Amino acid sequence: MSDRGDSVRTVSRTRTVLSCRDCGRQLARWAGRCPACGGWGTIEERAGGSVPGAVDLLTLAHEHDDERRVPTGMTGVDRVLGGGLVPATVALLAGEPGIGKSTLLLQLVANLSAAGLPCLLASGEESREQVAARARRLGVPGDAVSFVPGRDLQVVMDAATAARPFLLAVDSIQALRDTDASQIPGGPAQVRGCADALVGLAKSVGITVMVTGHVTKDGDLAGPR
Repeated sequence: MSDRGDSVRTVSRTRTVLSCRDCGRQLARWAGRCPACGGWGTIEERAGGSVPGAVDLLTLAHEHDDERRVPTGMTGVDRVLGGGLVPATVALLAGEPGIGKSTLLLQLVANLSAAGLPCLLASGEESREQVAARARRLGVPGDAVSFVPGRDLQVVMDAATAARPFLLAVDSIQALRDTDASQIPGGPAQVRGCADALVGLAKSVGITVMVTGHVTKDGDLAGPR
């Protein structure tokens, strides 16, 4: 038996976790492809993980005192965002169908691209031709915006991971679907899963994400809260 003067020793137990060997992303269950970096067959079991008594604590100290925000060039949007977009975060632009979310998102992407910040627009609501036609009406140069079809979650994730844009604009979260999931596109489970994947992408890769979302006739966001 030790004396009272002995130091307290924390004993931690080891558990098995699932993580990607390429990017380190931890998952709650096994998957064929990593949702963060898109690597196939990279999910594997390993010893470790966060367990009671073995947690690395961080402080709130940061090398920059002020939170860096990037203006969008649109006064109203910047005011709502508190001064602009925060890098590596996810923002939701919600509104009724036909209210102008897609147009506003395209203008925002055009402004950032003109400022030298690369953007990637993923549209599941409209085809590339429809988006290009709107861009012409708005006077947005066609070569100023990169485009990827926005129906398949993995296609969007792969394109964003490869291009590493400043902003990934997704129109809309209800049109996006994970083809590996059995739930119907636009349902609560699909919306929740796709949103979680986009948040993981923003945090792991450092991409700012803005998604549009439809609201119901009662003014609530369609899908999960």
